[in-house]
Amino acid sequence: MVYISEQEALSESAILSTRPEEFSAVENRTYMRLTHTVTYYGNALYRFSTDALWITMPLWQQPDSIGSCAPTLAIDDNTRSGRITYVKTSKNDVTGETHTETLGYDINQFRNTQNGDWYGSAGIFNFPYGGVYGDTTVTCSNLRAHYEFKAYLRYPNEDTNFNSVGTYCHSKGFHTSLPSISISINLGNSISIGFEPEITDDNITAGLLIHYIAN
Repeated sequence: MVYISEQEALSESAILSTRPEEFSAVENRTYMRLTHTVTYYGNALYRFSTDALWITMPLWQQPDSIGSCAPTLAIDDNTRSGRITYVKTSKNDVTGETHTETLGYDINQFRNTQNGDWYGSAGIFNFPYGGVYGDTTVTCSNLRAHYEFKAYLRYPNEDTNFNSVGTYCHSKGFHTSLPSISISINLGNSISIGFEPEITDDNITAGLLIHYIAN
């Protein structure tokens, strides 16, 4: 226990009262952890972010996507951003020496999409490649993917409850071209945002129920 002054207590209370409301959901798989977070800034403005961590790296290393979707949104395209980080290990198979470094790059392929009242946005990125290059074996691990955007509710003067879903879409085969993004509403009303169903994909989703009260 730490005792603080009244002034410190009032100062911390003021900070907490102005901190944006934040809600998170986590989906755990044996090979991945997915976190979907929605942050409310007031005036019907929300930030939708999705984070994925590969615990066990996949066999297929084709373009993947990560994004979020929710009903009746007006997305601010200027707020879309994403980033990939991973650990790269290079081993000299002759000397046994290894070199490990953490690398990263920004996602620069953004796609918005709509299905009925549902609106969303996702980023598309390529996996970093490992393999054997001469006397050197390169492996990549602990890949983290992040994508976020801000959006306004289209009916800010109405109280409402709405769902928000974050999705990581992993390709299990080859795309003939840069794939399109769509929002899928499956049997049982499950929602996901990812590639058009040209090939077999593995969608991991995490969902939230948000209560919006008009200001």
